[in-house]
This record gives sequence, C-alpha cells and structure tokens, in this order.
Amino acid sequence: MPFKESDIHEAIATIYTKLCEGKTDKEIMHEMGLEADEFVAFKTAMMDAKIDELRTMPEEHMYVRYMIEQNINIKDLTQMINQFKSTKQYNALVGAVRARSEILDKIIAKGQEFGIIKKTPSRKEVVAGVLVADMTNNDLRTGITQAIKQLDQLVKMYGNNKTILELPEPDSFHHGPKLPPETLSTQLDKPPKKTAKNTKKKVFKGRRKKMPPPVIDA
Repeated sequence: MPFKESDIHEAIATIYTKLCEGKTDKEIMHEMGLEADEFVAFKTAMMDAKIDELRTMPEEHMYVRYMIEQNINIKDLTQMINQFKSTKQYNALVGAVRARSEILDKIIAKGQEFGIIKKTPSRKEVVAGVLVADMTNNDLRTGITQAIKQLDQLVKMYGNNKTILELPEPDSFHHGPKLPPETLSTQLDKPPKKTAKNTKKKVFKGRRKKMPPPVIDA
C-alpha cells in the first residue's frame, strides 16, 4: 500500500522522536503497526532527512539547538540538586552540581568553537627572552620578519654543507676589548707568577732524622 507524502513525514518524525526516547526498533514497529520492510524504509528516509537537515543548517542554528538541549539537562539536574538537598544525599548532590557546571562550561566552549562567543587568545609574556606582552601586532610582525631574514642569511652562508664549528665567533656576545692574536699568544707563553702558596717550602710530617757531625782531618 503506497503512503501519502504527509504520512511519510509524520512517520519519519514519529520514528525520530521514539528513537530519542530510547525505544528499540521492535517497540517502535509494534507501536506504529508497521511491517519490518516498511519500518526500514521509513527509518532510512528519516536518517537521510536528518543528514540533509544538518548539512544545510547554519552553525549558529546548530549551536542554538545544542544550547536548548543542554538547558533541558541543566533543568533536570537542578531539580535533582534540590531533591538531594532535601534528602541530604550529599555525595549525589556534589556529583549533580559538578555535572551542571561541566555542561555550562561546554556551552561556552561550543559557542567559542562555532565563533558565536568571542574568545580572548592566550598571550605569552616572554618568548625566547623577549617581552612580547606589550608589543603590538605590527611590532610582532616586524620582529618575526627580521628573525626570518637573519635565519635565511645564516642558512645561505652556512648551509647543510658546513658544521657549527665553522661558524665565526660572534662579536655581539663578546664583552670587553678583543686582544690581537700576538698579544694573546705572548701572555699564554709567560710562566706563572710566584705566589706565597707556590713558594712555601714543603714541611714533611714525622721527626727529623739527626745527622752525624762532619769529620775534620787533623
């Protein structure tokens, strides 16, 4: 027996509602008086219709729908919280309060994910020894561009064919005057100065051995 289009839409909505209530396929077939093949056809049409609905639904509408469903859960949890308070079921009360708080956090997180709720980006105070918290976007772009240029120059000068030992000594990290090579080699060749520590005579432990007096020939 062919079904009217209005009957098909009504059957699709009924199947979706009963599945959301947690009923099984057999229970729905029995309640709607459908044969197995009819139910499969209606259920397949329902899923195709829901997929098309989700694909064409704007993200804003989807978020509002999500928020409505979560507010229903919050309402149920609030009723449970009041019941647990009156019956002094404190362990269950703590769990219900935590669940309600997590749902509220998820509503905010989903809104930020969909771009509906504005999210302030986390800022790093110090990056690689540079204070960037008070820098503007233009300052950051300029600094990054300069760093990339310096890195590009290093790669061109000392690419994959050279090792780090072949890099020249950076003058920017040297403090004080730079000695010429001849002066440095002269200072290295000089013997160390004598100090009180290295001129002190060694004192041996133990008793000093007595030596016999010298023999004088007559």
